[in-house]
Amino acid sequence: MSEYMSISKAAEYLNVAKSTLRNWEAEGLITPLRTASNQRRYTKEMLDELLQGNMKAAKPKKLLTIGYCRVSSGHQK
Repeated sequence: MSEYMSISKAAEYLNVAKSTLRNWEAEGLITPLRTASNQRRYTKEMLDELLQGNMKAAKPKKLLTIGYCRVSSGHQK
């Protein structure tokens, strides 16, 4: 039976920030188990697979192009 790790222990094991694990989950790279109180749990095997690149690939993010234009009139100066 696998031992389950909290997000803190998993981040320490992978030497990454907890936010990185959350981002990887949002990108679909890893799917942690959830407790009844909705806390993330990871197994060592799951994390080792992630390190080896065997998790499902994340979809590329679409980038937005945002333009900003400020218009002022002569009486505003």
